[in-house]
Parts: sequence; structure tokens; C-alpha cells
Amino acid sequence: MNSSKIHRYELLIVLLILPVGVFGFTYFRPDTSQPLPVDIHTDCSVSLPERQASIDQEVIWNAPDKNHQYSADFGSRSPFSTYSVPAGSPRQVQSTDACNRVSVYAHPKTCYFAYSVFKDGKSCLPDPGVRVVPPDNLSFYIILAIGLLGISTYFIFLRTRLRKRASSLK
Repeated sequence: MNSSKIHRYELLIVLLILPVGVFGFTYFRPDTSQPLPVDIHTDCSVSLPERQASIDQEVIWNAPDKNHQYSADFGSRSPFSTYSVPAGSPRQVQSTDACNRVSVYAHPKTCYFAYSVFKDGKSCLPDPGVRVVPPDNLSFYIILAIGLLGISTYFIFLRTRLRKRASSLK
């Protein structure tokens, strides 16, 4: 009888946690439907000194006018598929050997990519760069994992305690 009671509690916990895991993933996921904008000003400065983006997010540099061609040049290290990104076209942040889904947590300093803004093919201002950061939903998964570990440990303790009590009554 005690065993069936424990199984009912385990089932109840699973039924309570399952929707949080399924719906929480979509709720806490960063919005990647729109590219992260970086606005270039006419003096070649940018709206934000350092843009933070996650792997698989898109970044777009917006030119101040259509009379000149602007681009972001990353030199020999780029988080994109190309080293030069023209203004107006979104580019997706990709994993590199130095900055991938593991190293973005372990070695965040390797996930910084400096670039220069070019206007009509000439460098006009070096910019601090793009920093690749962990996705926003990381904290949710850490809390969920700790909660599951705590609940599992509690039920193992309860089951052991009930078995000892049952064996002492015999």
C-alpha cells in the first residue's frame, strides 16, 4: 500500500513538471524572429558600443542612408559565415572553433569579435565588436535541473525510509 502511494506522488510530480519543461522552453526562449539591430550613424559610430548575440541569432547593421555603402569588417575572426557583413542584410551568428556552444559558457572571452565599420570601402571607425553570449533560457534549465535533482533525492530518501519502516514492522 505504501508503494502505490509513492508511485502516485511520483506520477503527480511528473505531471506537474512536464508542462513547465515543455511550455517553459518556448516561453523562455530568446526571440529570434527579428534580427538584432545595430544602427550605423553618419560618423560611422554605432548605436550600441558592444552588441551581444547568441549562436543562431541574426544581427543586422542598418545604414544611415542609401547614398553610401556600409559594412562591418571582422578581419580574420568572424562569428558569421563571412568576414565582411554588408549593412542591410541580416547574418546568423555561427559556432566557430574558438566560440561554440560549450566554450561560450566555459571561456566567454574567446567569444568576443572586434570589427570595424567601413564606409564606401574605407575604414572609418573601429568598433568594440560583437560578443557571443549564452542563450537567455540557460538560467531556466539550471533551475529546472536543480529542482528535479532535489525532488528525485527526496523521493529516494522517502522510499528508503518507508522500506526500513516496513522491514522493522515484520
